Amino acid sequence: MSLSNIVIMSIKPKWAKDILLGEKKVEFRRSFSKELRKDFTIVIYASAPISGIVGVAKVKSLETGCIYELWDRLGMNSGASQREFFDYFCNKKNGVALHIVEPKISKCINLSLLREQCDFSPPVSWRYLKESEFNFLKGRLL
Repeated sequence: MSLSNIVIMSIKPKWAKDILLGEKKVEFRRSFSKELRKDFTIVIYASAPISGIVGVAKVKSLETGCIYELWDRLGMNSGASQREFFDYFCNKKNGVALHIVEPKISKCINLSLLREQCDFSPPVSWRYLKESEFNFLKGRLL
């Protein structure tokens, strides 16, 4: 597993749970990496009140497009209501859809331990995994 194809994403606990249970197969984002397009790993950081890494998943493919077209084709796989979707994309014309496969739940690794062990700071939306984080998570999650 290469460090260059692993990202960490902050996801609200409700959506993180749905992803890890295999119920949410598409994660929408306002923007995402221009380099990553398919076959990469996401480390799932559930935001407050959980505040910890709760699992991993693979992204089989990624597509960008007009939010109306994304909703029409993929909204039913997102777990979101139409209102939640369009509220999230407020004032945006385009979005990104990540097609998620192979979710794996892990025991929660809380924020205080992550900070202590690998100088971790949660991403606002997403970012590439740092080498110190990869080394810490390697035996636990990856």
